[in-house]
Amino acid sequence: MATSAQAVFKDIYVLADNTPSMGLAATTAGVTALQNATSGLYDGSCAFACHIAGNTTQTDYYNVAVTKGIQLRIDSVRNAIGSLLTNAATLNASSGGINPIRFALYTFGPTAATNAATQVSPLSSNMATAQTNATNNVTLMSVTGQGDNGTHTDFKTIFAGLNSVIPNGGDGSSQANSLKLVMFISDGENDSNVTPCSQALTGARCQEPIDVSLCTALKARGIQVGVLYTTYEPITSNSWYVSYVQPYNAGPFSPSPNSVIAKNMKACASSGLYQEVGPNDDLTGALAAMFNSYLAANGRITG
Repeated sequence: MATSAQAVFKDIYVLADNTPSMGLAATTAGVTALQNATSGLYDGSCAFACHIAGNTTQTDYYNVAVTKGIQLRIDSVRNAIGSLLTNAATLNASSGGINPIRFALYTFGPTAATNAATQVSPLSSNMATAQTNATNNVTLMSVTGQGDNGTHTDFKTIFAGLNSVIPNGGDGSSQANSLKLVMFISDGENDSNVTPCSQALTGARCQEPIDVSLCTALKARGIQVGVLYTTYEPITSNSWYVSYVQPYNAGPFSPSPNSVIAKNMKACASSGLYQEVGPNDDLTGALAAMFNSYLAANGRITG
């Protein structure tokens, strides 16, 4: 049985991007199915299941996806987090009652009005409660209409908020001095009102790959960063994608070595803690692989 001397205390903060772009269908077949399902609707065909709330004149494509049984990327992310928490519960159960692994869950907020790291499950070793919170709260951000899909992926604000609530990383010798890890799941494309910007759009709106310095700020405080990049897939039928995202996204499928988005996401990750998943890839397996790499590098609980 594990003893307190064997335990390495770890606090893990999962940051799940739930902005509108994570409403892309999880598979290439799903993208086509969603486009077909929405082609005859008033708002027109769309590859993204925009979650339109409180608007009686436009169709909520998120509900269309649910009705048609089309799994979205945010659904895959939620399922992967649930599986991760199950694995962590098993590890804690083998620790002789010490429960050295704790998780906290964050999203970018429930609605488009939110631009902040939003806690949906507090730091705790109670994985069952965390799973319930994930099921209920790791859901697609809602918008007010089809024209309200921009400036809701504000990485600068999100990371600043997360940086302010996570203590400095410790050596893992006690819960008060625990190791710290951020597990960041996203398609890696910033869309916010920020300057300077490598590709300014309307006014101060900026759509560009994540700024690597945001991750560097966490690392400088002894916090490791794991990155699961859900590839920003080419939607070449969408003029906005072609004009503003495609210039950064030369690689159409995972892995995408020519994609600046992928390059920046990988640079954000601590050594050995990067995974990239494209359409039809196993997101749950990729997140588990990252977690296992982290455990292998930072001490594993033994039964």
